[in-house]
Amino acid sequence: MAGRGVFSIPWVRSAGRSVELCRWVAFRVRYLKYRWDEDRGDEYADWGASWWLTEFGPDGYRTRQIELYDSGPRLRYSQAHLEDEFGGLGLVNLGEIDLAEQEEIDAQEFEAVWRSGPWYNASSSGGSLLS
Repeated sequence: MAGRGVFSIPWVRSAGRSVELCRWVAFRVRYLKYRWDEDRGDEYADWGASWWLTEFGPDGYRTRQIELYDSGPRLRYSQAHLEDEFGGLGLVNLGEIDLAEQEEIDAQEFEAVWRSGPWYNASSSGGSLLS
């Protein structure tokens, strides 16, 4: 496995607690998809449940994130568009996520959705969401 850039660390110290990283720590970009079967619990709760697709950089932190809501709104965030009135790029790193509920996807699946639009939050920051 070392030849593929993947390694295992039994634990790292993060904010005073141990975080299991196991096989998910990697020197490469990772893509995960998961279903959030609850509403947002805010003024946009009527959007319903959602699918989340996330790109994690080699350091284990999110670099891009897509949220696809059942009623139609589609949001995306990146380093060029960190947050807006609807939400923002998540701060939790890969080592802090319950991976049992995640599905790993490939870059092509993520990129196809990233490029698909239209994006509900495309004009909320005045900046480009293409990064």
